[in-house]
Amino acid sequence: MFEGTASLSESRSRTYSVVVVDAPAPAAPAKRGTDLHLEPLPSTATAGDAVELYGWLSDSDGYAVEGASIEIKDDVDFGLDDTLGYLTTGEDGTFSGAWTASERGGGGAWDIYAVFEGTASLSESRSRTYSVAVAGPPDPTRPTQLSLGPVPGYVQEGQTVTFEGALLSGGRPVAGALVEIKDDDLLRPDDLLAHGRTGPDGRFSIPWAAEQGLVETELEVYAEYDGDDSHGPSTTSRRAIVVAPAPTYPTSLELDALPRVAYVGDMISFTGRLLHANLPLEGAVVKIKEDDPLKPDQLLGSGWTGSDGRFIVQWTASPGLVETDFDVYAEFGGAGGYEKSQTARQAMAVLKYGGNIRLDPLPRSVAEGDVVMFTGTLALDGHETEGAKVYIMDEDMLNPDDLLAAAYVESDGRFAANWFASRVDADRTADVYAVFEGDDGLYRQTTCDEGPTFDFGGSCRDTIPLDVRKGRGGDPAGAYGRGGDGDAYIEMHYSQDMAERPHVAIAPSPDGPGDARRYIVPVQEGILMWTSAMEDRYGGDWGVTFSVVEPGKPFFDGRPDVVVNLVSHEGDAGCLDEYSGRSELYSDPPKTVQTIVCTTGAGGPVSISDASATAAHEFIHAVGLGHTFNKAGDLMCSAEDGRATCPGLAPESDVPSDLNAAAVAQMYGTDGFAVPNNPVKYKSRFYEGVPGGAAPASSGPAGAASPRPYAASSQPGPDAGQVVVPAWIKASAGWWADGLVSDEAFVRGIEYMIQNGIVQVSPADRGADGTEGDADGGPPAIPQWVKAGAKRWADGLVSDEAFARGIGLLVSMGIIRV
Repeated sequence: MFEGTASLSESRSRTYSVVVVDAPAPAAPAKRGTDLHLEPLPSTATAGDAVELYGWLSDSDGYAVEGASIEIKDDVDFGLDDTLGYLTTGEDGTFSGAWTASERGGGGAWDIYAVFEGTASLSESRSRTYSVAVAGPPDPTRPTQLSLGPVPGYVQEGQTVTFEGALLSGGRPVAGALVEIKDDDLLRPDDLLAHGRTGPDGRFSIPWAAEQGLVETELEVYAEYDGDDSHGPSTTSRRAIVVAPAPTYPTSLELDALPRVAYVGDMISFTGRLLHANLPLEGAVVKIKEDDPLKPDQLLGSGWTGSDGRFIVQWTASPGLVETDFDVYAEFGGAGGYEKSQTARQAMAVLKYGGNIRLDPLPRSVAEGDVVMFTGTLALDGHETEGAKVYIMDEDMLNPDDLLAAAYVESDGRFAANWFASRVDADRTADVYAVFEGDDGLYRQTTCDEGPTFDFGGSCRDTIPLDVRKGRGGDPAGAYGRGGDGDAYIEMHYSQDMAERPHVAIAPSPDGPGDARRYIVPVQEGILMWTSAMEDRYGGDWGVTFSVVEPGKPFFDGRPDVVVNLVSHEGDAGCLDEYSGRSELYSDPPKTVQTIVCTTGAGGPVSISDASATAAHEFIHAVGLGHTFNKAGDLMCSAEDGRATCPGLAPESDVPSDLNAAAVAQMYGTDGFAVPNNPVKYKSRFYEGVPGGAAPASSGPAGAASPRPYAASSQPGPDAGQVVVPAWIKASAGWWADGLVSDEAFVRGIEYMIQNGIVQVSPADRGADGTEGDADGGPPAIPQWVKAGAKRWADGLVSDEAFARGIGLLVSMGIIRV
């Protein structure tokens, strides 16, 4: 059609009729029919009942349909049907489940049916519908009515809103009921804003500090009562409240200049002020923080501003894990309508105190079993050195470093510790260094690093190589062996002049104390066996004090007399293969004696009982007692110069014997380890079965020194007829009377003392009655009454003078020959 112009008229063409025909759709594949059956349901139920659902689905050929989803629905007259749940068919096409009956929201009965929606190859199907009427349980509670008074439609954040109302039941107030104020949220569970209880008149008044919702500013507020055993629940209608943000005011925060350097333990005062419009802001919380880029900033402290807006926050400087420079700032988090603010970062270095450590030159090589004395000097900046712990270590690149000894540092900074050379590595070379482990206030110092290291160590490249050659014959004092015969005795080396109870420091390796720590208590128990043994026999105070050389504690808890180093097979290849423990006996012992107790061998850990016995053995070596000779099974049996000191296998006993205890009493008296103690000659012998342990006249090496008796002399005293017999004779007499010492041994001991003037017998007593010997020509047997008298004297029931007369009688009878 042409509409025309100002000079041309419009015109129209001829009309044609066109019929459009749809293209034929492709034929859909045929679906198999299905048959869905639901077993009949009960016509009535009570709310809460479990209504069983059971049925099956098959195709048109009668075959079961497996794995089909069956939807259980309620037929709604107007609107979409409600889904009650889903069930799945099994291999046989059946499905089963249960529906928990409840009252229908709109009233009336439930019209329940099952439906299969079909698949690409199976058509949909629906079961028969069953009507189920559900009655609710009887309600024993009385209905309630909850009211909520007017609320403001607009508030600001922080403003207090008070919700008021009342809870009634049958027109009467309900007292003490919990009423909750909530915000109706369509997308999430309703938010609880506040709560309170009704008073005697059923009324409530609940305050709330207004705040905006998470994503909304307009809240739909209502009150709710959940009910109880006597009253039913009730709720109020919704009330709209718009919460507007509170006005805020800018602030400025200042932090005064900090020191550039502080040392661990220093008290640092952070000061500054908080202002608003150049006016002080009082009562605000200011936090001091350290900026950490890798984790949440560390809070150093916090404080309140005063009336002048100023604050002071004190902090005891502590080190960072790997950093020394702290980036410190102050922060006000905002409150009461005032905006938050921060200061700029200030750098402050927090340092530990340093120092230096030096290890004196060592020999290039030693033999296994040699005693190596490690000495050196430790200096600490700003701290005294006395009591500091220095570990002597063997550096191991692939495993925790091995502990060789733990040294006590003197007030002049000098330290010394002995080590029993052993094969620590396969190449027989110990890579020795000394280390002061430090703590929170002191840097770790080693002789193998230049300067201090962090807590986790340095490169430790400058160790001192010490070649450990194959050992000479023989083993250290702590070794165990077998063999030997002869008179039983024990060696005594020295007694230490300890002013108080011995102090024993137990030292697990600082690089790997975990496995060794389980032996700390057994070591203590082994050493305390001596306390029990000596106090049971002699009385007195034989107590021992202990401390554990803990990682992270750089100082000893007092000077140790003995250090027990807990060493593994890895650190000492001889452990359990050659010895269970090691110690060294001296003619002039050091102030602190080092010992070793093995905790593992090549085959695994040491038993608790063995570690305890080893600790007992090595401790008493440290205080001066040597090995037992010629007494099978004694705790103090061992090996010397490659030969066993006792017959049979090495020590079977885990506790001190009478011989051991008597020798210790010979060295330290009966009062305990503390002074005054009795000097003994180095390597002197204490014999079993001989009063006082003196060497029998017929045995022992030529010139062997007998130990001095520790009690008063047996010579007559200043008063006529007074006799003071040594207490160790009393102990031997008690053993003899109890059958623990033979007659012959007891007699030999008395003879030896008379011959050496320890006990004097008058000439008139020497063979006075001419008593003849026995049938074999030997001395006659000791009468039983003499033994009974000795027992009574040992128990304190007979005087020393009477016992001395008894000795004279034995001489006059020819039983003792002088």
